[in-house]
Amino acid sequence: MAEKKWVQHISGQGEKWVVHEDKGAFWYVFPKCLTQGNAVLPKSEYLLCSPPEQWVDVTAECKVDTLENQCSLVRNRESVTTWGGYRFRKINAKEHSVAHNMYFIVEKKVQP
Repeated sequence: MAEKKWVQHISGQGEKWVVHEDKGAFWYVFPKCLTQGNAVLPKSEYLLCSPPEQWVDVTAECKVDTLENQCSLVRNRESVTTWGGYRFRKINAKEHSVAHNMYFIVEKKVQP
């Protein structure tokens, strides 16, 4: 199976799109907002790029230890001494029916 191609606007901003078909001067992509059909992006404005980063929620597997004004993350009984591959993401609790206004989840980067 061929590896997927991804494109993004030449500015480097905005969504990355998976290419469904590569024809002439255009990329054919399936936007998330359409239930049928595809979108056509001009190659003059959209360039090949790396796939988007993927993150998985590992909050349930983690605990945060605080000691002497320091914070450390522990996952599966192992201390995560460097934050490489992990991040905190702020969540709007109202969107998830939680009593507090905001909260954080811990996410781990999925390696390709």
